[in-house]
Amino acid sequence: MSPIRMRARENSIIALGIFCLAAAACHRHRPAPPPPAGPEALLADVVDPWTWRRGADPADPQAAARQHAIEDIGPFERVRSGDPTSPLVNTNADYWTRLVGVAWDRDVDLDLEDVPVDLDGDGRPDTTVTRHVHAKGGVLANPELFGLTRTPDDPRGRVGRVSVSTGVLGLREPLGADGKPTGQIGMTCWLCHGEANPADGQIVLGLPGVKFDYGLLLATAAVLDDKNAEAAAERRRRGFPPGRLVRARLLLAGPGRQDLTGEFGLDVTVPGVHSLRYAGTARVRQGTHGLVNPISVPAILAAPGMALENWSGSESSRSPWLEKNVGLIGGQDGEAARRALMFDLRNLGTLGLQQDSFPGLLWADAITGHAQISAKALADVPAWYAAASVRAMLAVRFARPPVNAAAAARGRALFAERVAGRIANRQILKEPPRSPAAADLDGPVMAPIDPTQPLSARVAVRCADCHSAAPLETVVALADHPPPLGRCSHCHRAHPRLSEWASIRAASVDPRQLPISALPAGPTPAAEVAFCEGCHARHRDFGPLVYSSSRLFPFDADGDGDAQLAPERDRRAGGIGTDPWLAFDVPRSQWPFSVPLAVLTSSGRRARVAEAGASTGAAWVRVAPLLGLAASAPYLHDGSVPTLRALLDPPARRPAAFPLGQAGFVFDTRLPGNGNQGHDFGTNLTDAEKADLVEFLRSL
Repeated sequence: MSPIRMRARENSIIALGIFCLAAAACHRHRPAPPPPAGPEALLADVVDPWTWRRGADPADPQAAARQHAIEDIGPFERVRSGDPTSPLVNTNADYWTRLVGVAWDRDVDLDLEDVPVDLDGDGRPDTTVTRHVHAKGGVLANPELFGLTRTPDDPRGRVGRVSVSTGVLGLREPLGADGKPTGQIGMTCWLCHGEANPADGQIVLGLPGVKFDYGLLLATAAVLDDKNAEAAAERRRRGFPPGRLVRARLLLAGPGRQDLTGEFGLDVTVPGVHSLRYAGTARVRQGTHGLVNPISVPAILAAPGMALENWSGSESSRSPWLEKNVGLIGGQDGEAARRALMFDLRNLGTLGLQQDSFPGLLWADAITGHAQISAKALADVPAWYAAASVRAMLAVRFARPPVNAAAAARGRALFAERVAGRIANRQILKEPPRSPAAADLDGPVMAPIDPTQPLSARVAVRCADCHSAAPLETVVALADHPPPLGRCSHCHRAHPRLSEWASIRAASVDPRQLPISALPAGPTPAAEVAFCEGCHARHRDFGPLVYSSSRLFPFDADGDGDAQLAPERDRRAGGIGTDPWLAFDVPRSQWPFSVPLAVLTSSGRRARVAEAGASTGAAWVRVAPLLGLAASAPYLHDGSVPTLRALLDPPARRPAAFPLGQAGFVFDTRLPGNGNQGHDFGTNLTDAEKADLVEFLRSL
């Protein structure tokens, strides 16, 4: 779903006061608390439908969590704020059904002939769109056309606790306060982040919805019909393009690509938007200016294993607001709790936008310091969006496709040991490390990947150096929890120079650091770990292995301050090299757009601030998790490579165009924002080695 643009690094003004509330409960005769003031007063109009208690939860907690996660349709709100006699409406379903008018049950007739579309914002059309899509009975009568996942075990019309099944995953019809179906349909998380596993056909909550054609579904909206006089007038009044042009742009996205609301413009062009009752909504809702290129649905949601959320790493588990509010989650491992809270921010903020539901936006604002609400509200609101139940579903194991065990073992060895390429010695830290020298810095900052080499260097990398793990906080015995992919050096590039190793010499090296390769460890993974274990008998728990270090790499690898206008220079400088228009919404007239960054000598606790800073193009990309990779095609952050085998070919040999879905869409990599270049790692392997590596990747 579309990202909410929150600045997590701003100072928080929240004080949870949970213990104070508990202490106050001991006073029998305390006066009644005053009614909430400010934005929290709006929460009085919000009702959680799960409090209506229709039926009993399943006895099995896992089954109960799954039911809650699947059924959740978000809270209800009063139509007229502050009027307790006003009817309740589920804002999610009311938004998509009445205000937007997605063609859930009415015939779809989309006919576009040679509609010109400017994709790169230079004022000239890049392509034309000709599409004819006809679907009698609408979206729900033609789920395969829209890439929806049928739920045969939950057929249409089956009544649940708070909603009614539509027969497809991710779309639910809310039950009203009277227990009767409302006749409206809203979206849940699983519309974009759930699908039938190709390995066994079982529906997995958290798999990417790679078949789901979100752009096609949005294009059916009545509000984009230029014959709709009210909607057309509203778009003209706001200076937005006609619905026909927006539909053409949406149809260029294709299955498995999201983040389209900026181009759709629904949240700022539909009269009667519910969430605008909270003033802070206007700050986070996107307009339709600039360039917002669709991006591929991230791989399987794996919150416990990710220290950064989203392709661009817009939320980090090191953010200060997490420390201030981590008590909302609890748990034994502080880092795991921070990641859970970070995921809740992503979930509630996104749902606040997608479901036209201001409590999610208010909570996200409060948690990051843009608004102030009580400790009770901070604890209550996540339950309205099934936050805990949604997270519980992401830990469910799923079947992998059958693989050749011997080939997969050879592929794993290649993944862990073979040098796959050389990259620029630059990484972005969303938040500075917790070191005294970096204490006064406000992220993001830049740091070298290898602190023993300058930023201008290029460093050799293995697949596992980036696609490994992001450790948690609990310290455990290294002997019982060895590095998951075999080597300490998959994560650690350097070591502080110690006096007992004074005989070791390395030229042109920071005197405080030694390259790991200079240490007297043996050549094998086991020897390396045994050597390190001699001094480091304990290590942070590696946590859930999702095959991502959660590192951020800048597109601007040559450091010239430009990430978009000359990507070929960045590729030559050792950049990741993939298409740099990752949700990049700065208007073309402002290119090149760069941001100044402080530079640290390393990414660790001993980091020092370098004398010279840096300027970098304002776009970077997170190392993608590889868990569930076999169910995640097409690949790269823009979905431009159809298969894993094609990803291991040089870009010039990758398919220039390929069909997706059942609605006649063809992905054209030659269009701006769709480029299939970059990520050349593994392209020099032999055909047999590539086959082995693919077999290993399919097993993840």
